[in-house]
Amino acid sequence: MTVNPDYKVIAKECAGEYKEKGSTFTAFAYPAVSREAAEERVKELKKNHPGAVHVCSGYVIGFENSIKRANDDGEPSNSAGSPILNQIEAAKLHNTAIAVVRYYGGVKLGVSGLINAYKTAAAMALENGSVKTLSRVAVYKLKTDYTRLGTIERLLEQLNATVSSRDFMQEVKLEFYVSIRKCDALEKAFEPYPGDELVKIKECIF
Repeated sequence: MTVNPDYKVIAKECAGEYKEKGSTFTAFAYPAVSREAAEERVKELKKNHPGAVHVCSGYVIGFENSIKRANDDGEPSNSAGSPILNQIEAAKLHNTAIAVVRYYGGVKLGVSGLINAYKTAAAMALENGSVKTLSRVAVYKLKTDYTRLGTIERLLEQLNATVSSRDFMQEVKLEFYVSIRKCDALEKAFEPYPGDELVKIKECIF
């Protein structure tokens, strides 16, 4: 499976507003590193907008957007949350949530009208914001002996890996990180040397 090394996120909260037949749809796009963070902001918006009839939302969380949620908050099924979520996915964003606050204007929009309104408001919020691209990396620990140190350092340099810690005792212990796209090449390079102990600790972003 090809892993995307680029990790795009919303830099900070931004907003966009769309009006249709008297109803106002104000979208807030914001970073969210957990489900709890995404939903807490929705609660705040409901508290801050007691006159709103709906606060609908969508969010994606995780490296591979493993957590996805769309909430219609009382609107007809799939008329609000899904259009919001689709805008996040279309922008290829991660750890991002959008909540749309609706004030009713007295005229029903119908399902197609609602879909367009929530989609447009969400898109406008994203257009008004800024996106930053982070690097997705894998962190490794390596245990080896001194005779291999020079070869390993040259290999890590070729892969643009960054060594974050070194421990020179009876054996050499290194901790380093490398772009996620180079993990296969790294691990393959160590296959002929069973004496080395290479362990992938975690994945993170910078």
